[in-house]
Amino acid sequence: MFRMSKESSEYWRKMSDNPSSGKIDTQLEWYWLCAQLGLLHNKKSKDNTGFSDVYGEWVASLKPHSNIILGMLFKRYIESFPSTAEKDIPQYMQKIFTHEGSTKLTSEGFSLLDRFAEGGFQEFKKKSPTSPTKLTIFLEKYLEEIRRDVSEKKATEPAKKK
Repeated sequence: MFRMSKESSEYWRKMSDNPSSGKIDTQLEWYWLCAQLGLLHNKKSKDNTGFSDVYGEWVASLKPHSNIILGMLFKRYIESFPSTAEKDIPQYMQKIFTHEGSTKLTSEGFSLLDRFAEGGFQEFKKKSPTSPTKLTIFLEKYLEEIRRDVSEKKATEPAKKK
């Protein structure tokens, strides 16, 4: 089950109260936007205690992208281990993925993605403490965060030889 903090849910609800500017249709889409920031910045909460259930499966708008989402999660997950030898990959995969259910996530996988979603939300909230009342304002700030991450990565990459 995808889970989210009450604070993050309230932030999304306040932004969704002004549908004239457009809105993020489902709470799971909001969850994914937050998780994406968390994964990009490698920020996650310590745990997901006290989080509320959001959805038990992918919503239609995210289902076609679920493999990309799971791939991003797995990349961050294996980076946390000292050894990523090819022989270790199957055991790491079994900890967060399953063949059961439509999401393909184990309870550990859900928990990890929840924590990245909360970490991404907290990162965004640092820059925008109150919920934007218009979707356009949110998207501009969100894009700034994505660009910041890309710029920081480019700045720290070694120069490529020609």
